[in-house]
Amino acid sequence: MKIRLPRKFKLVTVLALVSLLALSTLGIVFADSQSQQAQAKHGSSGNITAATPDSLMMKSGHGERGKDDLGRIEKRSGSGTLHGSLTAINTGAGEITMLTRKGDTVTFKVGPDTAFRIGNNKTGVLADIAVGDQAKVNFKGHSPVAAEVRVDIGAKAEGTIQSVDSAGGSLVLSLDDGQTLTLKLVSGTKIEIGDVKATSAELIAGQTVEVKYNARTLEALAVEVE
Repeated sequence: MKIRLPRKFKLVTVLALVSLLALSTLGIVFADSQSQQAQAKHGSSGNITAATPDSLMMKSGHGERGKDDLGRIEKRSGSGTLHGSLTAINTGAGEITMLTRKGDTVTFKVGPDTAFRIGNNKTGVLADIAVGDQAKVNFKGHSPVAAEVRVDIGAKAEGTIQSVDSAGGSLVLSLDDGQTLTLKLVSGTKIEIGDVKATSAELIAGQTVEVKYNARTLEALAVEVE
């Protein structure tokens, strides 16, 4: 016995099947579109590459250069100035080494064209500078070559007068850090008590003073009694 379905029921069934097929096709097309967009964004392989410090450096173009004082100055102009303390002097090789204020160690070439200035613009030579001197180096080139070396031999200290020998020309101080400093009183030593000029004979033990002196010769340049 055959069951005949109404014509309307057959039509509804066909329409339902067509709708399901259309929805399925749209889903596949949408998913494929999303996949293509993701590949275009992250690369043809579809894999996401994580950013690394090296890749960021390559993007910015900085690389490994310009990390210290010298590198930055060289990149900018090929010359510059550095301040610091001299840690080594090699007269045979014609080199001086400086520990800069930034903590970098830099070695400079020195030669017959290098100018040396000691203290108050006094002209000097390589033999006039010493390890431990505070210096300013004007240099040129990437080697670099020192065009001028200026050495500051002045120093300051604060403390209390422990003893003074005006006839013998000596002044002994107890510094604030507990150390003792012995200075030479010379004809050029400037002495002031308050704002009034004085002589070494007016200096007595127990006075609190500030002194300026030559760090090499230990000659007192100025003594100010507070």
